[in-house]
Amino acid sequence: MTPQRLNTDHLPPQSRRSLTSRARTASGALAQSGLTLIELMISLALGMLVVAAALILLLTSKSSYVIEDDNARLLDSGRYAIESIGRAVRQTAFEQLESETVPVVGQPTDSPNIVGFDATTFGGTP
Repeated sequence: MTPQRLNTDHLPPQSRRSLTSRARTASGALAQSGLTLIELMISLALGMLVVAAALILLLTSKSSYVIEDDNARLLDSGRYAIESIGRAVRQTAFEQLESETVPVVGQPTDSPNIVGFDATTFGGTP
């Protein structure tokens, strides 16, 4: 079946152009040449849903980043505090001795307080 041509001789030039520029289907009906208002509204709504989902993901990832950054900062501060306390504890018995104020225990001629054995004291007479 071949599509029939419409007689457009009696129509004004603008109407003739609009009828002849539209595509025809095999059955002769005029094909759609654009979007309807409903299709446009549905596509806009779907686009807004996609943008909203992307925005939610962005905000969620940003809040996760802020939480992780705070945790890292807290751990770093705790590590610094433990290190400072450890350094202070290790230096509790430290006393800076100067050459003029060295405390002398006993006389310089006293024997040292170290007692030890060598190989000559065991098993025989020295």
